[in-house]
Amino acid sequence: MRERMRQPTLNAVRAFEATARLGSLKAAAEALGVTASAVSHQVRQLEEEIGKQLFVRRNNAIELTGEGYLLCCSPRRRRPKARCSICHSPCRRCSRARRSDRSCSAG
Repeated sequence: MRERMRQPTLNAVRAFEATARLGSLKAAAEALGVTASAVSHQVRQLEEEIGKQLFVRRNNAIELTGEGYLLCCSPRRRRPKARCSICHSPCRRCSRARRSDRSCSAG
């Protein structure tokens, strides 16, 4: 019998989107009306469910990993200029991060 893959919760996806867009757990928490701890928990839950690390956490900073970039900033279908699906701006920073395989922060 095939195992069903568990889908991420909507709250986890919202926490990821807000964190990537705003570049901070605290700002994401304020935008979502929850605590920073709740946002962090939801993001970690999403990472566990999809089996990918989406952010690099450093002291008081959080940045998208390459996997996080692919989830939030992948180019839309056949548009002339790639735009970040979170902040809707041209993906200049994201493009640089993808080329150099470094993290970027959207927003």
